[in-house]
Order: sequence, then structure tokens, then C-alpha cells
Amino acid sequence: CNFIGEAGAHSLAVAVGTHPNLRSLTLEHNPLQDGGAASLCSALSSQSPLRRLSLPFTGAGDGACAALASAIARGCALEHVDLGGNCVSAAGAAQLATAMASPKCVLLSLNVAANYRLGGEGALSLTSALAHCALEELNLAGCAVGSAPCGRIGA
Repeated sequence: CNFIGEAGAHSLAVAVGTHPNLRSLTLEHNPLQDGGAASLCSALSSQSPLRRLSLPFTGAGDGACAALASAIARGCALEHVDLGGNCVSAAGAAQLATAMASPKCVLLSLNVAANYRLGGEGALSLTSALAHCALEELNLAGCAVGSAPCGRIGA
């Protein structure tokens, strides 16, 4: 942990949005909170070269998912996103699922493991987008999916 909080994330967002060579950003275990993570995601544009964004255990939640979904819809180049161990709920998962179905989405892997608020409803939202996107890897471990939606996930 570098103790980068929400204010630091806002400053980093400016650099992320303008740096022409940055391909990967890892900020795991920093207290960015939802607002800081959302700022970073909002800075991504179709011109941003960032391919990998790793924000596990940062306090990211549905606000970050909304900003990430918007960036994906704008055509950002993200291929790998790690939001494991955060506060993503079914609502955030639904926003990501909608963006994943966009023809501009190039996302190949999404880790939302250990987001216990996601639950079965969130898992169903994400898996319903699989038929409409290029996603190759989806990690739902520890998301309190339960057994009830498993038959629908496989359908």
C-alpha cells in the first residue's frame, strides 16, 4: 500500500488520461474508495493506451463500475480489469454487463472475485453479457452467488 487515497486518485486520473505510453496501472490495497476509483475510470478515453487496470481491495464500488462502463462504451482500450475484493453490487455488475455488450468493448478478462454484494443477480447480469462480448475470463469466486442461479448461468 502506498496510502494513495481519493485525493491522490483524482491527481493520478489527470496523468492517466494524458500519458501516451501508460499501458498498465496497478493500485491494489490503496484506500482510493469509490470516488477515487471512479475518477481513474472516468479519465479513460478512446485515445488512452491503458490496457490493464488493477484496483483490487481499494474500496471501488458501483460508482467506479458506472465510470468504467462509460469508458468502455466510449471505446477505451482496456483488456484486463481487476476489481476483486471491493464493494461492487448487482447494480454495478449490471452496468458493466451493459458495457460489455457494446461493440466497442475489447475487454478480455474481468475479475470481480470477493465482491460479496454482487450475489447471484450480479453474476447473472455479467454472464448474460458473455454471448455478446470477447471476454475470455470472468472471476466470480467469493461473490455469494449461491446455487440457485447456477443453472441459469450455464444456460
